[in-house]
Amino acid sequence: MIGKFFKLVGNVIKAAIALVFLGVLAYGAYFAWRVNDMLDKPMPGEAQRYAPGLTFREFWDSRLEQKRAWDDKLEAAGYKRACEKSQNRLAQRAVIADYLTVKGLRAHEGNAAYRAAAEKRQFSKFPADEILYGDNFFAAWWETYSNSVWWFFANDKGMPLFDRNPTRVCSTTLPVHNAQQANGQ
Repeated sequence: MIGKFFKLVGNVIKAAIALVFLGVLAYGAYFAWRVNDMLDKPMPGEAQRYAPGLTFREFWDSRLEQKRAWDDKLEAAGYKRACEKSQNRLAQRAVIADYLTVKGLRAHEGNAAYRAAAEKRQFSKFPADEILYGDNFFAAWWETYSNSVWWFFANDKGMPLFDRNPTRVCSTTLPVHNAQQANGQ
C-alpha cells in the first residue's frame, strides 16, 4: 500500500517535471522564432524610426557589441568585466518578471487599479489589449518582454563606476540598422 503511494507520488513528480520541461522548450522555441521579427511594437514605432527594418536579434547583438566594448575598456583600466554580464542578467530577470506581469494582468483583466499598478512597475510598456488579453499567451509575453528590453537597453545611460568616480560605464547608444551603418547614415 505504501509502496503504491510512493510510486504514484513519483509518477506525479515525473509528469510535473516533464510538463515544466515541455513548457520551457515551447517558450524557447517561440522566442527563438520571434527574435527575427522586426521591432515594430516597442515604444510604438520608435525602433523603426531609429532603425527601419531592425530585428530583435540585430538589436540584441548591437547591445552586446557595445557592452563588450565597455568591458574591454573596464578590463584595460583594471576593473572587472561587468557590462555584458549585467545586461544578460537583467534580460533574464525580465523574462520571469514579464511572465508574471502578463499572467497577473490576464488574471485581473478589467481591474483598473491592478493595471495602473502594473503600468507603474512596467513603465507603461504593454502591448495592445487585443494581444495582451488574446488567446496566445506567448504572444503577450513576447511583446511585453521585447518592450521591456527595448526600454532598458535602447539608450542605456549606464552605471557609475564602483569607486565613486562620476564616470558612467556600460552605456549604449540608440541602435542603427546594419544597412544604415554600411551607408554611413
